[in-house]
Amino acid sequence: MSHPRDSKGITMPRNDFFSVEGASFFNFNDDYDTEEVGDMAALYTCSQCELKEVINGGRVHHVKDLYFHSDVTRRLKFQIPYNDAVVDVDGSLTDQDAWSTVVADNNQHHITECIWDDATAVAASYEMLGGIVCSPDV
Repeated sequence: MSHPRDSKGITMPRNDFFSVEGASFFNFNDDYDTEEVGDMAALYTCSQCELKEVINGGRVHHVKDLYFHSDVTRRLKFQIPYNDAVVDVDGSLTDQDAWSTVVADNNQHHITECIWDDATAVAASYEMLGGIVCSPDV
């Protein structure tokens, strides 16, 4: 049995164009009275993509009309190989502009549209989204 701190809300498949619409998430946080930090998140990218037979390259998924209760501290977690893109159609995932995209931070995404100059905002983005938010211009 998995530990409650390892709970996953929705794990996206290793295929393109999976959509999540109208989902609500509660109690996805690592705020417990212990020092042990779990692996809990409302949304996870790429199910079983660590398998060697998976085709290289990232997948693109869309989310819309999501609700996160105030106790949700981690909305999204990227999994191996860390190259999926999650398009936030209406801003409900990122609390940013509609059509923003969340990507895991790696050298491929160090472009102007994906980097924030505000270190506090970047740290908050990692904590909540596990990656960087890129503007709709990407």
